Amino acid sequence: MPKQLTRSEKIELWKRSLPSFYIISIIILGSVMLWSYYGLEVTFFQFLAQFSNAVPLPIQGTMSANLEAATGSAYAIGGLLATWASFRIHPEHMIYLNFILMNI
Repeated sequence: MPKQLTRSEKIELWKRSLPSFYIISIIILGSVMLWSYYGLEVTFFQFLAQFSNAVPLPIQGTMSANLEAATGSAYAIGGLLATWASFRIHPEHMIYLNFILMNI
């Protein structure tokens, strides 16, 4: 039968298993960055048709609706491709590819 741990030993094991402040702060920073990106994307989609009508370009109402539909489709197709790639490509290769594409 395994040895029963005392309360202080359990607390000590629990303290050692907690992630450090550095790891927690990186996770929080990454989450905030993703939330802000998502917020910008939602705002962009929400005001795309209105903005395309307000700028001095020859864009009519139906053209702005088509522009919004095309942009939404491009984001959806890009999301599907990214999901497919995440199942097929190793994470470190995705990071290398992202680094290369961002620096070209």
